[in-house]
Amino acid sequence: FRAQGDRIVLDLNKAKKVGDQVTIPVYAESNNAVHAIDISFNYDHSGMQYSGVEDITGNMMVLGHESMDDATVRVTSSTMQAVNTAFPALAIRMQGTSELNTSSFEGMTGFINGEPVEIGFRSMEESIQAPVLSVYPNPAKDLLQVFVSEDSRIELVDLSGRMILSMNNVMAGVRTEIQLDQLADGMYVLKAMNGESVSTAKFIVKK
Repeated sequence: FRAQGDRIVLDLNKAKKVGDQVTIPVYAESNNAVHAIDISFNYDHSGMQYSGVEDITGNMMVLGHESMDDATVRVTSSTMQAVNTAFPALAIRMQGTSELNTSSFEGMTGFINGEPVEIGFRSMEESIQAPVLSVYPNPAKDLLQVFVSEDSRIELVDLSGRMILSMNNVMAGVRTEIQLDQLADGMYVLKAMNGESVSTAKFIVKK
């Protein structure tokens, strides 16, 4: 039995390459609260190697292992706090010189909350239906966590428009932390700018 409409997506279009390491964001798509994501797959070992998995949400317990017996990578993850499905939950790291594409992977299986789901890849034509900017917690005390769905420049301003902080090259789908210990209680506005696109999110600082 497969959960209707639920799926796990490896977004090769947003994969980040640094040197010979490629980091692939993994999304969970579900109409229900997501608390666990499990993946297994085989891959083309000529020119690449599995090197690990990381939690993007900041809340998940994640384990990843490649079995030498059947050359299968198995990833399991869980969290008490529901995953924000607009943004990646995990990132799979592969290392090597080969170019990654959909034919690099095979034998893929996926589970969301213990139920088998479809697992696949983000196509070039399919856009992510996600807000540009997400912040939490709100209200915040000492630390604000920020996610953007596209690489952006962000600005933090107060309600009078006075700029408090500016950060360039904030990466899509990667948790960015902003320290709030120097800010007084009150409402603030975070702006995310990508080309001509500007999105805002209001949040409250409450010590």
